[in-house]
Amino acid sequence: MLLRNGYKIITINTIDFSKSMHYNPFAYIKSEKDIMKLVTIFMANTKSENSSGGDQFWENAERLLYMAYIGYIYYECIEEEQNFGTLVDMINASETREDDEEFKNAIDLIFQDLEEMEPEHFAVLQYKKFKLAAGVAECRWYLVSAFIKYRLPPIFYILALINAERNCYEETATLHGTL
Repeated sequence: MLLRNGYKIITINTIDFSKSMHYNPFAYIKSEKDIMKLVTIFMANTKSENSSGGDQFWENAERLLYMAYIGYIYYECIEEEQNFGTLVDMINASETREDDEEFKNAIDLIFQDLEEMEPEHFAVLQYKKFKLAAGVAECRWYLVSAFIKYRLPPIFYILALINAERNCYEETATLHGTL
């Protein structure tokens, strides 16, 4: 009935990921406000069920780092790299060395280069705020360990790509559902 009335039916099957359509929230980012919304939603939906609301410092640091990375991905990466897989790769590349405070990893160098070209870039500003936080090494370790669950292939299966054109959903009546 819905199909006959012009609706496009989109399903995300959380039981059998191979039967799920793909969804990429990066395809819907249009502004810095959208980046902030995505980070807020992502953090709210990835909290541990046993969490009683962590230390505000860690949550703020996590938010800043996600905004920096997602801002970089949105503004600087090609469309095929604008997904959660790239975000996980960036987090995994955020190596730290406790014995060397001056050590710069690949991500530090990326942001350093971007800052030289565009000092007021949204992602650069967020990254600089993150770096100002005390205990950056511990913060990165916290974020990497918290993000390990997203290394699971089924999550990548759903969040890596999108099945339709970027604006397809805005132009047609669509019913979204999950299992």
